[in-house]
Amino acid sequence: MPPVKATSRPVSPPPQVAVRTKPTNTRPMPKAPKRKPRRRRGRFKRFLQIVLSIVVMVTVPLAALVVAYGYGNGDSLVVDAENLVRDIENLLGI
Repeated sequence: MPPVKATSRPVSPPPQVAVRTKPTNTRPMPKAPKRKPRRRRGRFKRFLQIVLSIVVMVTVPLAALVVAYGYGNGDSLVVDAENLVRDIENLLGI
C-alpha cells in the first residue's frame, strides 16, 4: 500500500487592516448652537392618565372582591356589596 499524502487546502491571506490617516484639513469644526430645552407639552393629558390609572387600580380589585364575596349565594351584587362593607366594618371594629 502506498503512503497517504497529507493534502492541505489553500489558505487565504489575512484581511487587510485599513489604516486611518489624519485628514489634511485640520480646521476645527464649528460648534453647533445650543438649543433651549423644549417645554414639555401635554401635562394635562399625563395628569388624566395618572388619575385613570389610580382609579382602575382601586376599582378593579374592589369589584373582584364584591363578586368573589357573594359568588354562588344567589343575592344581587348590591346586597353582596352591603354585606361585604358590613363585615369589613365589624372586622375593623367600627
